[in-house]
Amino acid sequence: MKEEFIIHSSEIISQLRDMNFYYISGEGYIPTYTRTDFSDALYDAFGFRTDYQIVTIKQMEKYLKIQKSTHSKYDLDCSGNTFYNR
Repeated sequence: MKEEFIIHSSEIISQLRDMNFYYISGEGYIPTYTRTDFSDALYDAFGFRTDYQIVTIKQMEKYLKIQKSTHSKYDLDCSGNTFYNR
């Protein structure tokens, strides 16, 4: 069964831009955003979480590599309006 999240592409961009981190030199990143259903769907789609107390530099590099991968269990339809589980 597909789980759908109907969300406009501009809302996706807005929510991604709001997912900021505070960098602590030599330690890593602390999320400064509030966890939402949208962020939970991203965590499920890409197989990692960034809402922990601190994300190490090594973890962040791994997450960025995963983010660039095309292997996600979620797709965005061509119109950019539907976020659904494969």
